[in-house]
Amino acid sequence: MKAPAGTSIFIRPDGFTTAQDCFVAWADVSVVVAFKEDWFTTDEIHLGFWSPEKDRFERVNESAVGYDELLAALPDAFPGIRTDWFMEVAFPAFEVNWTELWRKAPTPST
Repeated sequence: MKAPAGTSIFIRPDGFTTAQDCFVAWADVSVVVAFKEDWFTTDEIHLGFWSPEKDRFERVNESAVGYDELLAALPDAFPGIRTDWFMEVAFPAFEVNWTELWRKAPTPST
């Protein structure tokens, strides 16, 4: 599901919500990615959150109010997340540049 451009992101201790009442719990996320969409004359960067147990992929874009706060919350929510990804995603222009930022460690089987 895509949070519409111009949406707002609200950070919570256990995750984040958007103005469209979409809640993403940090604990449910297994993969965090960054990528771009080509909008013909410009690109827009998105963060994506994959929760396979809930069969959900939520994404937010860089124009959302609260995007910077979300970026700032990611290292605490996902220890070890890549923080050096921006240039890799931003360039070259008009390419998707799908980049995995974090993946939950597999749970050992018993």
